[in-house]
Amino acid sequence: MICFNHIVIIIRQQYHLLVEYDILCNISGNRGAYMPKISFNKDYKNALTIYGRESHFNQYYHLETPFSFVLETYYKDEVNEYISLTNFTPTDIKHTIVPNISTIFTSQNRVLHQHDFYEFMYVLDGTVTNSIENTIRIYPKGSGCIVNRNLRHAERFDGNFRVFFLNLSKEYITKMIKETHNLYFAEEQEILDSPILKFLQESENNDVLSNKQFLDIFPVQGNDFAHRCMYKNGESISKTMLSPTFGSSHLIDGYICNILGLICDTTAFHTTHVKLDYNNDFLIFSRATHMIEDSNGLISRSELETKLHYSGDYINRIIKKYSNLNLSSYCMNYRLTKAIDLLKETDLSISEIAFQLGFKNRTHFYKQFKNHYGMMPSSFRNQK
Repeated sequence: MICFNHIVIIIRQQYHLLVEYDILCNISGNRGAYMPKISFNKDYKNALTIYGRESHFNQYYHLETPFSFVLETYYKDEVNEYISLTNFTPTDIKHTIVPNISTIFTSQNRVLHQHDFYEFMYVLDGTVTNSIENTIRIYPKGSGCIVNRNLRHAERFDGNFRVFFLNLSKEYITKMIKETHNLYFAEEQEILDSPILKFLQESENNDVLSNKQFLDIFPVQGNDFAHRCMYKNGESISKTMLSPTFGSSHLIDGYICNILGLICDTTAFHTTHVKLDYNNDFLIFSRATHMIEDSNGLISRSELETKLHYSGDYINRIIKKYSNLNLSSYCMNYRLTKAIDLLKETDLSISEIAFQLGFKNRTHFYKQFKNHYGMMPSSFRNQK
């Protein structure tokens, strides 16, 4: 898989910043194109202002630019340990490497912060724990969230990870929504009815101080292509901002639209609009249900444990809490509900339906169907 270009930046501060980029292309170790040294003036405007930087309770971030793109990596092996943080904005590029263990510990225990922009976090590798207000959310590779403005949160980590943040100002979102009505193709306007645009519009129109909500984004099981697309768009944004030319602004707008469109694609990602009167159990139930549906009810407890990062007993209790069924019965219930849909909407034979839904044989399928619906599958199909 093509990796995010690893950016090695050497900063020498004298009268100006001297930044050198060394691009390494892909995981095979092939050396990519070498970027020339780029100089930035020392007195450029700071793209991000942090208020309450010394606070141990809450910090507030103000974005001075329409958007920013942040790539963060934590790596540890027997010899090395470091955090790498690169912040790309239209006005500057800042890179920091933190090799100090005590500083890394501080980063692992970050202060909750708020900001006046929308933040899309996407996990490229590893797992990130996000403390959102008084709840804890776990995000594995290929998942993420869009955090509303002024929602208190902090990202934390326990092992190696790589994540990008796409930060969009309220003004950028307002401009994008207005321009959606003037696009060339009718298909482009379909995004106006999507969960993500409704979430952003609702957040824009409501009182942000009382509007505590975010959009949870979890991958459709087995769709690795979606992750590669998300990866590629993030990589393209960073490459374009490293060496901008005429038209780069339009290219970046296009990559951002690609990312938002990908989130809206129901074959790529499941989205859950979470209001903070929901508790963490509801979100785990929602994610588990999506994964059960993606697998036609054939996912095992151990697979759910691995993908959701919670114990099987805990997941089983949550399923029971919201459905009054244990995990096994809940999965069987979905398979039988799916069988009804297939009997009504397709011409598949009953044996084919049983096989598609993972039943060992037709007799087992007949027995489960009759116990659940009080009739045989053929009787149900004949009365449609």
